[in-house]
Amino acid sequence: MKNQYFGDINDYRKYGLLRTLIGEKKDLTLGVCRMLTPNDSSRHGGKTDYLDDDATWKEYDCDLFKVLYNWVKVQDRRCVEMIEQDKAILPAKYHNCFVPETREKREAYFESMLRSSLGVDLVFFDPDNGLEVRSKPYNERPSCKHLYFSEVKKTFKAGHSVLVYQHFPRVDRAIYRKSRLKDIQDHTGAGPKQLWWLSTAHVLFLFATQEKHTEILAQRTQQFRNEWSEQEITTGRLQGQL
Repeated sequence: MKNQYFGDINDYRKYGLLRTLIGEKKDLTLGVCRMLTPNDSSRHGGKTDYLDDDATWKEYDCDLFKVLYNWVKVQDRRCVEMIEQDKAILPAKYHNCFVPETREKREAYFESMLRSSLGVDLVFFDPDNGLEVRSKPYNERPSCKHLYFSEVKKTFKAGHSVLVYQHFPRVDRAIYRKSRLKDIQDHTGAGPKQLWWLSTAHVLFLFATQEKHTEILAQRTQQFRNEWSEQEITTGRLQGQL
């Protein structure tokens, strides 16, 4: 995640999903591992025109829309920590440090995240690109843009349900979704019913849930899909429909 992405259309959907997952009564607790990386000169994060069309977009999550509109359009502040200013929008334990490149520092970074997430039901990882790929081995630049399976495994083993933000590469999406879930299954040992995906036009969200969270998180994933139905959001399990 980069600060320059804050408040774009993908952020709106992402925070909308997280708000739905924790529930109106906030009965599930959330940890957010930002996996921050420095801003760059790309145009990524520029999709904020939706904030100028409140007649179309505000209805999905009115309170969230107002918060993002204020920070992006009124205050002109593109910083991930702005969402934390109003804890009623998304109460969570946030891990906001930049992801280091070296093995030793990265291991310390994730150990710190796990300590700060004690007691949390769901940990959300927000890497720039998504899960690890063969061309970017652990400890090599730019490994900071990826989440590694060893880190997913440790988080799941610690008793947390896991949600991962994943950008789609230019491949067959149906095949890609299942292959990523199968990779997660291989590393966590989660059963087929504990693994599912939700996808938007550009982003894939990957779930690996603890058994005690599976039913409620599946229900709320479907709730989000139904409430944001005009966004062409789809869901599915590793095996069968959600």
